Amino acid sequence: MRDLFLGLRGVYYIWHGEWADPEIEYYGKLYNYWDVVDAMIEVQRSFDNVVLRGKSDDAVWAFIVRLNYRTKLMIFKEAIYSIQGY
Repeated sequence: MRDLFLGLRGVYYIWHGEWADPEIEYYGKLYNYWDVVDAMIEVQRSFDNVVLRGKSDDAVWAFIVRLNYRTKLMIFKEAIYSIQGY
């Protein structure tokens, strides 16, 4: 199954079934879903949002999911750069 990830154009969520980790496809490269989610949470935490201070990762992820398109895309790209080591 291949769907848009967080509604971001050109970013796809790939589900391989319950026994394998899902993947994120971005510009033809595959990334582990959990690595991307963890990196996005870390990027959001780096903004030092007072509302999210001391909150669980689940709470931060719920906050990210509700953000507008451009902000989600910026956080996603920063997360991918951090995974790639830039």
